[in-house]
Amino acid sequence: MTAQDPGSGPDAAAPPNTFSYIAIACGILAFVISWLIFGVLGLVLAFVARGRRELRWKTGLIVVVAGMVLGLLSVLLL
Repeated sequence: MTAQDPGSGPDAAAPPNTFSYIAIACGILAFVISWLIFGVLGLVLAFVARGRRELRWKTGLIVVVAGMVLGLLSVLLL
């Protein structure tokens, strides 16, 4: 029987989803406040989350793109 390292459990491989959550917040702000500023920031953060192998990077990317599209449509239609 071998001793297991404290950092080798099932949660040790998955980094926290910090960048993904910030990208999701930017996607919401892109729809509400400014589609250009928060949309671009959210896209960058979603791809940083992808590079860090976070689990929720796809959700962040989807919310950012939806926020950008809806924000742009609201600007064009008003």
